[in-house]
Amino acid sequence: MKRKSYLIGFAVLLLFGACDNDVAVKEVNGIPIVEKISFSETEGVANHSLNEFGVSFFDAAVSEFSESDNVVVSPLSASLCVAMLANSADQEMEDAIMRVLGKPSLSVLNTTCNQLMRYLPSDVNGGELLLANSCWVAEGYDPLAAWKESMKKTYYADVYSIDFSKEQEIERINKWCDEKTNGLIPEVDFVFPENTVISLINALYFNGKWDKKFNKDLTDVQPFYGRDRETKVSMMHMTGTLAVSKDDDFTAVELPMGNNRMRLYLPEEGVKVSDLVSRLSYAKIDNLSWEKANVELALPKFRADNSFEVSDIFHKLGLPTTCGLDKLGLYGDMPLAINQQTYTSIDEEGAKAAAVTTTGFATSTGGEFLEKVVLRFDRPFMYAIENSTTGTIIMMGVINNL
Repeated sequence: MKRKSYLIGFAVLLLFGACDNDVAVKEVNGIPIVEKISFSETEGVANHSLNEFGVSFFDAAVSEFSESDNVVVSPLSASLCVAMLANSADQEMEDAIMRVLGKPSLSVLNTTCNQLMRYLPSDVNGGELLLANSCWVAEGYDPLAAWKESMKKTYYADVYSIDFSKEQEIERINKWCDEKTNGLIPEVDFVFPENTVISLINALYFNGKWDKKFNKDLTDVQPFYGRDRETKVSMMHMTGTLAVSKDDDFTAVELPMGNNRMRLYLPEEGVKVSDLVSRLSYAKIDNLSWEKANVELALPKFRADNSFEVSDIFHKLGLPTTCGLDKLGLYGDMPLAINQQTYTSIDEEGAKAAAVTTTGFATSTGGEFLEKVVLRFDRPFMYAIENSTTGTIIMMGVINNL
């Protein structure tokens, strides 16, 4: 497995299901955006299962790295990417994906993911979340027309013909990624074998502004006591009323960004952040009790990016190492290769994040008394960027060293 001790993310390929009661207010990247989301009972269960999968994926990813590495994944991208694969692969792979995602039917998974795709980028959430999908098919291959139509109308993805053996052709993919991530990920860090048949690519871009910004004049240089070393960092400061949650293992604080949020988890003294990750199930995260407190917050500015082969993560969670792409009309087992890149940064204004996932298949050839809480994130910590309405985890990570 290829490792760089920065961030992990995982990108998204999204699915269709019309939301009959919602009226699209605009299109973003060709996706009709809606201002509200309304899950049926079965879709609500599927959404919950996607969030459970996201935390499991994060735990599995962290366990692949040393306790000194910074690790970040995008559960939103990961869950929607395997949902896309379920709509392209053979029955064995589809069944495995359904088990990993909590056993929804494929049709319910599709309508659930489609609602998320159309709602999460809405202006009602505040900030900016952009999602984009593309399919790159080797010259000489002609996928089934029904699949191509599904990619266009269901996944909002364009299908391109490409010669994977030519470097100038790969530059077309790089240009697409650069555009869809607003320049945060300018090229794919994925080696396409010349015998690549198809690549499914998703790009995600997030830019959220704190509801209450940090005062730049208060930012100073402070030590960060990392897992391996002590460094000097630009430490931001804020004092005010924020939501706080306490547990035996951590104290957490929530920073709102419209209808999105970043939650930061500071382990108690003596608790390693890797142990905190392994003990936090989605059920525990979902049922945390949050109360207002007068918080004195110190939080380091940081930026990190990553390139990471994530195929093994999916295999450990239960997906086959090979599959046929029967729904494209491409039969015979082909190895599943997935690479992900991500970018994350926070400063006084807010948080930015981007992810690109490249999936390739090659032939075998007020006023009340508030408790005062002092939180200094000057040692390893965990964080998550979430949507407040759906609970969707957009990014989740640990910072061990800065």
